[in-house]
Formats: sequence, C-alpha cells, structure tokens
Amino acid sequence: MKFTLEINCDNAAFAPVHDDASEADRYDAAGEEIRRMLRYIADCMLMDAGNRSGRLTDANGNRCGQWSISDDDEPLSDEAGDPDAGAEL
Repeated sequence: MKFTLEINCDNAAFAPVHDDASEADRYDAAGEEIRRMLRYIADCMLMDAGNRSGRLTDANGNRCGQWSISDDDEPLSDEAGDPDAGAEL
C-alpha cells in the first residue's frame, strides 16, 4: 500500500499575515495550514473507508494539492483520469 501527498505551499494561506514575519513565523503559518489538511485527510479516511483519494484546497479556497492511497505505485487519481474524482477539502 502506498500513501501519496502533494501540497503546493505557494498560496497566501501558507504565509504569515504580516510582511515582516521572521523565518519561524513563516514556517508556523505553513505548518498550521498543512496540519489542517492532514486532519482533513485522516477524517476522510476514517469516516469513509472507501475514500482513497481527494483534492486539497487551502483556507482561501484555492486548489493546492491532492492525496491518494493505492495498493501499489498507481498514479494520483487526478493524473489517472477524471479530474473531479475524489473528495475535496
């Protein structure tokens, strides 16, 4: 079994609120957004055992990634076919 996760962290939702943020503040802001997405993925998997893939959106509603669980080295669902397949955060 393989779990694959891809998150693009270039969106504003991953950045601190103020422009003069320290490096630690930048990592904290990205960490909070990534934590939110990981919790969402875990909830999807626990609540719907058949849910094996999904798209991710950041807190601002921008698509920023995808995740999947496969039995082997299958590509992510979006790369394999239907762009609307899977759950979306």
